[in-house]
Formats: sequence, C-alpha cells, structure tokens
Amino acid sequence: MGTRQRSGQVQAEEREQGEAAELKKGEALELKSAYAFRRLGPEIRNVTFEDTFYVRRRNRDGTPGPLVGEGAKIGRNVYGHYTALIGPGVFVRGNVTIKRGVLLMGEVHLGFGCTIGPQSDIFDAKLGNGVVTGRNVYIEGTYDGGPGVQIGDKVVVRDLAEIRNSMVSDDAVVGEEAIINGLVNGVTIGKGARIGARAILEDAVVVYEGSKVQAGKKVPFGVVVSNAKSQTPSLKEAMGTLPQRRDV
Repeated sequence: MGTRQRSGQVQAEEREQGEAAELKKGEALELKSAYAFRRLGPEIRNVTFEDTFYVRRRNRDGTPGPLVGEGAKIGRNVYGHYTALIGPGVFVRGNVTIKRGVLLMGEVHLGFGCTIGPQSDIFDAKLGNGVVTGRNVYIEGTYDGGPGVQIGDKVVVRDLAEIRNSMVSDDAVVGEEAIINGLVNGVTIGKGARIGARAILEDAVVVYEGSKVQAGKKVPFGVVVSNAKSQTPSLKEAMGTLPQRRDV
C-alpha cells in the first residue's frame, strides 16, 4: 500500500510550526498564525500578533513564563507556562497558576489563587478567588447581548466543561464535559450547586443553591432545578433567592 496522503489540516499545521521555528531569539516579528503563535518556544522573548506587542514574562523561579500583551496586569507569585498567552488588558491577581497552552483574551479577571488547567480558553469572564479548572475547559462571555460570565469563589470546573454567558455562584462544581449554554438570558447556578458530568443546561435555566443536576441530564430552556422544595418555583421566584450578579 502507498503512503497515505496527509490531510490539508495537518499540512497547514506543519507550515505554521515551521513559521514559529523561524523566529529568532529576541526578535519582534508579525506572526499571523494563531496556531504557530501559541506554540512559540521559550527562547522567543517578544513578538507582534494582530497588531499587539507581546513580551515574554519570566516566572519568579526564573523559568520562562507566558507571553503577555500590552496593558495586562499580573499580580505577585503568578506562575505561567511558556506556552500560555495572556492578552492585552487581562487582569490576573496574585498566587495564580496558568498551565500549558492556556489562552486568556478580552476582559478576563482572575482572582487570587486560581488554577487554570492545560489547554483551557477563557474569553471575557470574571473568575473569583480560588477557582480551579481542569484541562480543555472553555469559558466565553462574548455572545452579543448576553450577560457575560461571572464565576464566584472556590468554584471547580472539571475537564472539557463549557460555560457561556452564565453566572456560577460560590462553591459550585461543574462536572466533566458539562455544557452551560447561556445565550441572551444566561444560566444561573446557585451557591454550592453540583452539575453532573455531561449535563447540558440550556439558556435561562436556574439551579437553586445546593441543588444537583444529574450526570448526562439535559435541562431545557427556562427550567428551574430545585432539589429542596416539593413544588417547582417560578423563574421569577428562583431568581429572587439567588445572589445578584457581581464583579469578582
């Protein structure tokens, strides 16, 4: 049998990797490929991408840290892997760990002591103190007209979970591969709630404080989840018992 023909995507990735490899130490060049940009080696100290200048930040132990865009604010004792990318205007408070391949772009705010797992992407979201995400987590608050993403303190978001335009209150847990699919109205998850693995929550869903959504369950638009009451409250009643959206 002959050699299998490589797909166009693989060939494109190889070209982009070559593009990144051609950059020299300390050289500021325009790089148009996001794929190549995120895989720049630690020897690349600065680079221009999409008209924004990025500088290689060094960690406190002297190891190469992430590329950081103009205007980003980084607190003390922040450790970032050299393949991570922190966009312009991002605010990272102290004692934060940013692991391999993380992308932070837009109006992102990370509170004290957060840990962002490998290959996770976060766009326009505010995370409270002590938030922990697993690998390949996707958080986005950029839907036009949506409420954005607000995540409270000590929230755990497990591997491969997705959160869009929603509020997740303190101490909640979002399970592996769960999808919190807020759009215009957003999903509201109460304090200490548990969202099971592979659960899907559609727009305008409300999960009461301390309630649980079973693994694999799909909760349709506008449904209120309450494990504490025998009668399901109205959406208006549920919203009245939950904390107001706030900056964290």
